Amino acid sequence: MNIEAMRCFLSEDTVNTHLEHYRRERCKCSIIEKSFPEIKGKGLREILELPMARATKSEILPSFISAKSHELYFNSFCERRRICPDIKEYYSSEAAFLYELSEHAKKIKHGFLYVFRDRYGAPRAVASDEITPMKGFAPCLALDMSEHAYFLDYRFERDKYISAALARLDLGEIFSQTNCNLYLDTPV
Repeated sequence: MNIEAMRCFLSEDTVNTHLEHYRRERCKCSIIEKSFPEIKGKGLREILELPMARATKSEILPSFISAKSHELYFNSFCERRRICPDIKEYYSSEAAFLYELSEHAKKIKHGFLYVFRDRYGAPRAVASDEITPMKGFAPCLALDMSEHAYFLDYRFERDKYISAALARLDLGEIFSQTNCNLYLDTPV
């Protein structure tokens, strides 16, 4: 986890809030894995494909999704941005891509903004409640848009949080990831 890069735009208290939330979700996951040993060590895609009751999956998946999303969020930032030539292949510039992310993030009330690479390799921004259209793809970025992510530092100036977070995205790293193991494409 690249927590140091997050400290460039979030206070220590906010970073600790994120870490504590993540620890609680991981603890829930650990308890769930003890109750359902068949899911231990499996990714979300594999859990979704297990022969379990739909109601059971509906109860256990939110904690796994939250934990994996936070892991991805923690690893999406860097202290100095690296150039990403892949983005320029699909957008006129990195600034155009970041503008699209910013506009999409502003529409999200809570949850995460995910970035996926579609079957053509193009980055696509999707809110956590819009996952179904991106069936079959794993996100390479998760930006937490819930109030706990920014309120201590930015209060009601959510746009400043979005700008600060996007300025620290490690675009070079997030698009080099090949196996994110976080699939959110199937409705529960």
